[in-house]
Amino acid sequence: AKKNKKVRLVIDARRSNCWFSKPKHVRLCTGASLAELKLPAGEVLHVSHFDIENAFYTFQLPPSLRCFFGCPSVWAADLGISVLNGVPLGPGVRLHPRLRVLPMGFSHALWVCQEVHRRILCRAGMPDSHMVCDREAPPCLDPWAF
Repeated sequence: AKKNKKVRLVIDARRSNCWFSKPKHVRLCTGASLAELKLPAGEVLHVSHFDIENAFYTFQLPPSLRCFFGCPSVWAADLGISVLNGVPLGPGVRLHPRLRVLPMGFSHALWVCQEVHRRILCRAGMPDSHMVCDREAPPCLDPWAF
């Protein structure tokens, strides 16, 4: 359970992941990469952090990939569903749910999430060379270098 006592849905996507290539390496900022930053004398570094609640689940999975992330079928009646998209369901109907969001457990999920945010920063004018990333040279923090 998370800090707020909510349960996080993590999909066992090992079988699904077999259909995809190995994911690209993520370039997350780490404590080690922050420790490499060198600040000019007398300067102050201001940092911020934010956490997107349920980050993976805020991204829709393209329809072409949803077939890889199906869940076990369930009786419609067990879910209390008697009508779906305006169509009445009989008592013996089984539903075959699929995820329509980026599943936590998909081997590419972290890369997709990070890449979307990296592109947002780039479009806002921040070049890759100013981003703090693991196992990469730290960006120059000299205010006159920009």
